[in-house]
Amino acid sequence: MKKIIILTELGVILLNNEYKILSKYKFSKYDGVEDYLKINSGRLDRNIKKIIRNYLTNSNEKIYVNNENLVKSLKNLGMHVQYNDEIINKLDKFKLLRDAKFISSIEDGKQRIQKFALQLSENKLRKITSNRDLYIVQAIDALDEIDKLINIKKERIYEWYGLHFPELENIINNPINYSNIVSKIGDRTLITSEKLKLLKFDNNTIKNILSESHSSTGGKILKQDLTVLKMLAQELLIMNKTKDKLTKYVNSMMVKTAPNLSALAGSNIGARFIAQAGSLDKLAKLSSSGIQILGAEKALFRSMKTGSRPPKHGIIFQHKYVHSAPKRLRGKIARTFSSKIAIAVRVDCFKGKFDKDLITKLNDKVLQLLSKNNLKIT
Repeated sequence: MKKIIILTELGVILLNNEYKILSKYKFSKYDGVEDYLKINSGRLDRNIKKIIRNYLTNSNEKIYVNNENLVKSLKNLGMHVQYNDEIINKLDKFKLLRDAKFISSIEDGKQRIQKFALQLSENKLRKITSNRDLYIVQAIDALDEIDKLINIKKERIYEWYGLHFPELENIINNPINYSNIVSKIGDRTLITSEKLKLLKFDNNTIKNILSESHSSTGGKILKQDLTVLKMLAQELLIMNKTKDKLTKYVNSMMVKTAPNLSALAGSNIGARFIAQAGSLDKLAKLSSSGIQILGAEKALFRSMKTGSRPPKHGIIFQHKYVHSAPKRLRGKIARTFSSKIAIAVRVDCFKGKFDKDLITKLNDKVLQLLSKNNLKIT
């Protein structure tokens, strides 16, 4: 004799082989979605377990269930269950719900199920948007945008201030140091050794700046020009501070969310892998070869279209293991390293704990490959 357990949007219904209701468990009117999700995720509370056990007259009875996760839960309780979603299709769903007294009428049933569907969608959206890896995606995208803005502003400051002191660009390559001079000193005729020391320049740099400022071929600069230039330089300095804070934020988030990927590939590169894939979950589902060329999609599609050689690496090229290696070995090292990254990502996604031994083993395997080819990455 067979028995049937049906999970519906409004509760669990237990039937005999003649499709007559033997028992039921109605979900809460207010927390029905939570009740449904608990069962759908394999969690059964005591009341449901008790109802199902009382419903069985024989422990060897075959039970057909319309939900795969519920099947797993019942198998863990030692029950002989089998998945069969065709059962529900043979029944009049609204009649079944009405007979179980979950609804008062077909119209009531339609409204209840529609409300359930909306609440379920809202619940899923809340869970998706609360995933910490999505915050990492936003942060790494923000870092890239700030980098672009800093570079744009840097070029404008260099060109503009270069009309007044063109030689300074050849002495100072760092845009932060350059902007400090523009912002805190301004006119080249006001540059002194004491002011440069306060900005923490070394003696050799100070000597060169002073020498060039006295013999500069640049024109004079008006106070109103300097006011605007100083404002731009200060904005660049603020952006750089924001960049530093964002970098620290990404590092701390990666250590918490993807500790193994962070330890193996580095926080910055690891965050870029997650951003390119869309989420940690999507990254974990990629093959190692997919991870290897992640970020090189344009080159891949171009090779498919033109028949040219496909790319050997994408984002992974930024890692020292790959970009420091000889060109002839980059593909091999990228392939080996990406396979180790795939393992680390899956541990992060499905286990969520840092495994020091795993990272040591993965690093050792990559370093063994490098040593075999007489390579030493610093």
